[in-house]
Amino acid sequence: MLPFFISPYGSHSGMAVSCFGNYGIINGVILAVMGALKMNTSQELKRLINLVESRMEHDYSGRFVAPPEIDAAKALALYSVLGDAPLPAELADEYFAAVMLIQAALDMHDSVMEARDDERKGRQLSVLSGDYYSSMYYLILSQCEDITLIRHLSVAIQQINENKTLIHMKESSDPEIYIQAIRQKESLLAAETARRFGKEELVPFLEDYLFLAAVAKDRDSILAICGDESINIAVSDACGRMRNESCLAPSFFSRENRQLDFDWNSGSMTGEG
Repeated sequence: MLPFFISPYGSHSGMAVSCFGNYGIINGVILAVMGALKMNTSQELKRLINLVESRMEHDYSGRFVAPPEIDAAKALALYSVLGDAPLPAELADEYFAAVMLIQAALDMHDSVMEARDDERKGRQLSVLSGDYYSSMYYLILSQCEDITLIRHLSVAIQQINENKTLIHMKESSDPEIYIQAIRQKESLLAAETARRFGKEELVPFLEDYLFLAAVAKDRDSILAICGDESINIAVSDACGRMRNESCLAPSFFSRENRQLDFDWNSGSMTGEG
């Protein structure tokens, strides 16, 4: 048995999630995915994340506002999608940076909502930093001359913001509406990237995988919105679909050849590889 890195979440209604199957690294509630990867994959992802972070650097705003942390699960999902796309490695790097810069922009704008009212300068710089990341994304894809991907990602950004608004307003009493909004919000960038390269069949997997990663990362806030029972059912359903061989995953997941098991009770992860 090999140890894997994941943040402890404590007890959770005695719920244990196991997502074994043919996808290797599939796991119901993975957060710190880097620790569970083979060495060469981990190094490659770290290289790509370093590339994104270098594009996020700005002399002025960096002195006052920390850039958002790159979401490891979303980085892994995007990396796996681009790995199945017919792209030269150098271009795939640029696409990875562009899409993760969009995610960074969305995350920075989210942080404005969480800032205190007296943090005016920080709020303003967070907005400007998010706008800067967005401009970098447009610049990269315009240099790559991929108008089709820009169109797909524009659709994703619109729908992500619509789903965020739905979650923020909390006008419905139906938890399923919020579960679907969370699934869409978390997966749309990766899903639209997959669609750009004709990989529609990967979208159900991406939705399940990134929903489960979101539950692992932001469990308390998601439970507050949707409730214990609804989330338990949604997690169980997602894991069931991912175990089903008809749910196609990016080829990266089978190449990793890992199986993971996460137990909410112990907050730990073990696996074999």
